[in-house]
Amino acid sequence: IMRNDARRRFAFSLTIEDTTVRLWYHDRDTIVCSEPFDVHTVRMELVHVFLALGSASNADLGFDTTMRLVCMDSE
Repeated sequence: IMRNDARRRFAFSLTIEDTTVRLWYHDRDTIVCSEPFDVHTVRMELVHVFLALGSASNADLGFDTTMRLVCMDSE
């Protein structure tokens, strides 16, 4: 994601293993992850993550809104 799109300043990801969930943050030189949480005991945490990511703006999701992607014709 970061390598192929210069507009990306950072990205979020989510890993789910069995019932354990972690939220990850990646930027160009740092990777940080949350403490793992069990989806069965704190399921509203996962709902909150999905709602926050689903309603976030492009800037909140890591896009540099001052840049524009330009596709060049390859001949």
